[in-house]
Amino acid sequence: MSMKLLEQLSEKTMPVKVKDPKDVFNLYILQAAGYVYATIPFPHYSYDGSWHREPATVRQITPFGHMVLKYLMPTHLTRAFEETSAAMKKMLQVDASPFKVPPRRVKVN
Repeated sequence: MSMKLLEQLSEKTMPVKVKDPKDVFNLYILQAAGYVYATIPFPHYSYDGSWHREPATVRQITPFGHMVLKYLMPTHLTRAFEETSAAMKKMLQVDASPFKVPPRRVKVN
């Protein structure tokens, strides 16, 4: 689950605010592993009798985090490759009709 969060974070521009408690927990894991630089505030007890937490802020994905994405998340690379190849195909659309090879003549003895 935390690797999915890392992949989602890599697709966004930094800094990113994380509010969901499950994602904040996964952010703790990513930060402990050294994949991200993040500020995760402590929860505080409010006057209304409940616990509150400010959103966590992801400032940067570390080079180690990018390396993990590159080698352990092949879907991340596959999607990037597909987008790049589709863009290249659009740029390099060539009409192949002038390049057709004439049919080969066969000698019959």
